[in-house]
Amino acid sequence: MKSQRENGGLLELTPDAIESLKGSPLFNDDLRPVPLANRTWNVWNIASLWVGMAVCIPTYQLASGLIDQGMNWWQAILTVFLGNGIVLIPMALIAFAGTKYGIPYPIFCRASFGLNGAHLPSLLRAGVACGWFGIQCWIGGQFLNVALVQCFPPWERLDRQWVYSFDPSKNADTAMADATKASEASIEAGLKLANLRAEFDRLRDAKDPGLQAREPELDPRRKGHLC
Repeated sequence: MKSQRENGGLLELTPDAIESLKGSPLFNDDLRPVPLANRTWNVWNIASLWVGMAVCIPTYQLASGLIDQGMNWWQAILTVFLGNGIVLIPMALIAFAGTKYGIPYPIFCRASFGLNGAHLPSLLRAGVACGWFGIQCWIGGQFLNVALVQCFPPWERLDRQWVYSFDPSKNADTAMADATKASEASIEAGLKLANLRAEFDRLRDAKDPGLQAREPELDPRRKGHLC
């Protein structure tokens, strides 16, 4: 009995093969291969899905963070592009089996990890998906919170009351105040360091005779500001 049939390079199980597998504990409607009639996605649908996952707010945050750490704009964009390009290679290789045979990832893993071992990569992949979904939800929640505060100012007071219901001692407020002070001190120190660097560079370029005497004072590296 022929168990598979091919159409345009894609394979599917025959109705007789599906009937013969229905009594197996390893087969159910969620795990069975998708029939060709239900595979309606083409290359543009798959590419759009990948672009939708790659072009998102965390990607913008990554690029801006790289610029903040010293990269220029094209270096940050190139880094993000290379990272997504490298990840795309194993994604495409893994997705090939699903596209050709219509099988989900847990079934594909059985060929490499066995029937029981396939649970491990499936759970690991689910963990990554939960983490990424959590990051997206957190960023979306931050946006909604800011938008609601701007459109409905009393929301900020309600938000604090909600926090206090879980934190009656208001430790959250104390921690936020300490973090704000630390951030302001760090920004002020950074501005002072930038001014010292600018003055040092100006004197060095002008070849000021008094530069050598003032170099220990002006060079941030000699004052322990830089590693």
